[in-house]
Amino acid sequence: MGVILAPLKADKLNAWSGWMEELNGPRKADFVDFNKRHNLTKHEAWLCETPAGAFVCAIHEGPGAAELIANVAKSTHAFDKWFSSKLAEIHEMDVTKPPPGKMPERKLSWTA
Repeated sequence: MGVILAPLKADKLNAWSGWMEELNGPRKADFVDFNKRHNLTKHEAWLCETPAGAFVCAIHEGPGAAELIANVAKSTHAFDKWFSSKLAEIHEMDVTKPPPGKMPERKLSWTA
């Protein structure tokens, strides 16, 4: 499973919400294809509004989860390039460079 916690500046909240609407609406088929091509079985984005500001928690599961960002970075597929450009525009995330700091570390898990 991959987890990404990305800050979301207040002036980017509407852009992020619009992006989510695109992925759930007119670009849904492309998003489904994206997840299949990258061997994901689950892909979620959670908006977390905290006293320290808004964050997006993105969770992706499946055999391709660990390599997702690296694979998107080297992809030439039009949708992947668009997806990367949205990450850069909204989160200032450059998929070609490792993120600063440590990746999230799972400390607790429970399944029924």
